[in-house]
Amino acid sequence: MHNYKDKFEKYFPFTYEEKKSFWIAAVAMAVILASTVSFGNAAGAVWNLIVSLIITASALYAHHAGQRLWGFRSGVKVKQELWWYGLLIGLMLLILTRGSVKFFAMTGTVMISLKSHRLGFYRYHPMFSQLSMLLLAGPVFNVLLGGIAKTVEVLILPGNNFLQDIFLFNMLFAVYNMFPIPPLDGSKIFFESRLLYAFVAGTLLGYVVLAGFFDYYSYIVALLIGGVCWLSFYFAFEKEYRDS
Repeated sequence: MHNYKDKFEKYFPFTYEEKKSFWIAAVAMAVILASTVSFGNAAGAVWNLIVSLIITASALYAHHAGQRLWGFRSGVKVKQELWWYGLLIGLMLLILTRGSVKFFAMTGTVMISLKSHRLGFYRYHPMFSQLSMLLLAGPVFNVLLGGIAKTVEVLILPGNNFLQDIFLFNMLFAVYNMFPIPPLDGSKIFFESRLLYAFVAGTLLGYVVLAGFFDYYSYIVALLIGGVCWLSFYFAFEKEYRDS
């Protein structure tokens, strides 16, 4: 038990470089998130930026903490890196579109196999399927955090804007990180399994569309949309490839 605690304390915390990258990304996303709200005084603008920073930092932490927890379980060390191109894209879109188009994907995940921790696993090195599940933990934790905020808003604090913003940002953040662009999570999941990617991306995007445009919240319907995307991708691309 003590050995597990030592491992957790050693590999779960963020390093100094990761903390620096974390806050750079969180502040940049907070600036983008707060850009569409205008105030007549500086105090209101500062308060809005602080609230936006709480939202972006909590989503970013949930994303990478989820991946680290799964990595700890799988014998893999997880490192967060700042994606400077994503940060520049987000800020450029903020300036060019005056905040009407937002981009929130600014970090990537690097995985390092811990050989001594892999003893007893079916394979000595992590398989692509295991690494895909590790990466999926990030978007899943964002969905869970957003779902908790939405549940509290519906049951306890109806119409609370702060909880609504937490929900919407976490959903968008999960979708953005599923883009198949290196070094985002989606690129590695797409490389491992295009069918898995079609299902997960379809589910996330379907849920965001249902919530954002139709004010309809259902994980079951979102999973059904993901299943339709899986079948469509299979018959459009994978079936011919597998039969050949």
